[in-house]
Amino acid sequence: MTNTEPAAGTPRKTTARKAAGTTRTKAAATPAVPTELEIRNPATGALAGTVPIDSAETVAAKVRDLRVHQAEWEAIGPDGRKEWLLKLQDWLVDNTDRLADVLQSETGKARVDSLIDPAFSIDLTGYYARRAAKFLADEHPSPHSPLARVKTLTTVFRPYPVVGVVTPWNFPLAMPVFEVVTGAGETGAAVVAHADYVQFTGSTATGRKIAAACTERMVPFSLELGGKDPAIVLADADLDRAAHGIAFGGMFNAGQVCISIERVYVEAPVYEEFLTKLTAAVKGVRQGVDGRVPEFDMGALANENQAQIVQKHVEQAVEAGARVLTGGKRTGVGTLFEPTVLADVDHTMTCMTEETFGPTLPVMKVADEAEAVRLANDSIYGLSASVWSGDKDRAERIARQMNAGAVNINDVFSNMFSFALPMGGWGLSGVGARWGGQNGVRKYCRQQAITKPLLPTQTKELLWFPYNTNKLSFALAAMRAAGARGLRRLSVQSVFETVKGTK
Repeated sequence: MTNTEPAAGTPRKTTARKAAGTTRTKAAATPAVPTELEIRNPATGALAGTVPIDSAETVAAKVRDLRVHQAEWEAIGPDGRKEWLLKLQDWLVDNTDRLADVLQSETGKARVDSLIDPAFSIDLTGYYARRAAKFLADEHPSPHSPLARVKTLTTVFRPYPVVGVVTPWNFPLAMPVFEVVTGAGETGAAVVAHADYVQFTGSTATGRKIAAACTERMVPFSLELGGKDPAIVLADADLDRAAHGIAFGGMFNAGQVCISIERVYVEAPVYEEFLTKLTAAVKGVRQGVDGRVPEFDMGALANENQAQIVQKHVEQAVEAGARVLTGGKRTGVGTLFEPTVLADVDHTMTCMTEETFGPTLPVMKVADEAEAVRLANDSIYGLSASVWSGDKDRAERIARQMNAGAVNINDVFSNMFSFALPMGGWGLSGVGARWGGQNGVRKYCRQQAITKPLLPTQTKELLWFPYNTNKLSFALAAMRAAGARGLRRLSVQSVFETVKGTK
């Protein structure tokens, strides 16, 4: 199930008021409650279409329906579900162009960006469809001691009946779902109120509210929230690769990706040279409004509010002493904002401390790797990061010091396309992780422990009532012998004395 996250300040209700100059209170006319959302292309303003605003009652009804059919879905097993998932994959392949048209029309993305989303979903769906049987198979862990070997131990993975996925606009197909609801805040709140597990991707502010609501209901959740992802460029890095990689990492989808590079730290000896190369790479980013034939690398920002945030961050940085090396302003077409490089920034500036979610790359000079790591970790966020160095071992040593859920060495976004790895944030960047091989699907399951006798059972176990001191002493002595170390394993006599009260 899915919905889009509301913009800040979305109105919730209207109230009656007293009419001025009258002697009695008169209820104001209540405006009709909207039943649809208009979706407009932020680059052109053109109406892309409308979607229903699903009420809380509609969400509850769909959840009830899903619960009815969930048992049958579970019963067909992973092989049966695999067939349906591969049919979904076939549909995605056959409708890639159509899906890209829709994505492009409602987001103002570049055509290539619109094609990446269905391709990503095709890859992801196939990965889990073909591996689910292995990932969800029963496990039989080894008993912890010889005493426990009288039982067969089994861990069973039973799915939560209904998982609610609240997913954003930017890559809706990369997180595929089966029943869809659309709307704003009230719709999302209903999903959270009825689901047995909630997966949310969006802002930290909304994530906090979802966490509180889930905690109140005692249902589990996973949150992928905001980021302020750093890149560290060391003096021994391949500066050409670093410049091109960071330009892509900061400008892909107009910087509107949770793992976009949003701040760059460069060692002093190569600072100016890197700035020159990065500026050239960013200047080469082609921006515009695409048709069905790809012409541009970057499109529009999601909405006017986002464009204003980007503009504010740039203006505040310039006022505080930063230099604009390229870009720095809106193009005049819809919400398009020029690809921007800012130099001579520091941590007093919002462009380095607050999530921008736009096409800006602020670059700061650092004395050495120690300062780079310290500043990279000086953030409330910890989603992902990158380290650029000619020495891969050095880069890995630095990566292990960074407070981020993922660190890419001499690359960007690699972890997102590696489904065997977890994709999750630290700090205010989230709780839990997406993907991660078997854990990426097991998190949607309840673990059930089953013990089964391996040997013929007796009428009564040694530790059952009524207690028999001889049998109890024998059982406790055996437990000590199996679990303790050294000569303490052999102190059987003291156990007998303790149980019988003679010690």
